[in-house]
Amino acid sequence: MNELLKTQRISIAVLFFGLLLLIGLMVRKAPKTPFIMEATEMLEQIPTFKHVQTSMVSKMTNDTNKYVFVDLRSPYDFEVKHVENAKNIPTAFILDDENIAIFKDYQDQGIEVILYGTSQRESMAPWMLLTQIGFSNTKVLLGGFDCYNGDNTKCSKETANYDYAKISTQGARMSGKAVAPKSEKKKKSIPVKKKKKRVAEGGC
Repeated sequence: MNELLKTQRISIAVLFFGLLLLIGLMVRKAPKTPFIMEATEMLEQIPTFKHVQTSMVSKMTNDTNKYVFVDLRSPYDFEVKHVENAKNIPTAFILDDENIAIFKDYQDQGIEVILYGTSQRESMAPWMLLTQIGFSNTKVLLGGFDCYNGDNTKCSKETANYDYAKISTQGARMSGKAVAPKSEKKKKSIPVKKKKKRVAEGGC
């Protein structure tokens, strides 16, 4: 009798746990901003990321129907100085409901969004995130705000020193092969004649 009661209790507990799990799965909300792009697909786009050169900024800021600059820095830095007509959306709040709605509105209107932080590096992660979510109208300000603001020491070059995408694919094919450095021209050696030892002459 006791064994039967134990079995019934276990069955009821398992059934109850199963119901709770089912209710949890039904109630669970889908993520607000799901990714529509795989990580591998995103990596393929990085070498050819869309960017805006600092020389183009003044022209673009005047055309607010086509372009909007989004400052990813803190509100304090934004207040000190920013690109004309820029909108401040700090990186930490980029996925807030109201900000996602702003980005959707820009995309619906066909407005290009140019992201910038203090440096170019600060805007790359937000650009990747927005691209993976599905915003195809985002670009990055080359060199960041420091470069735009005239700090040439912090400016990125408009073209890279090396074609990293090409190097990475060649590296995979050439794995295990050591690349020998170019041999330098050998210098001509001038032979040195050895002096013969003089034999000492005898005295008287």
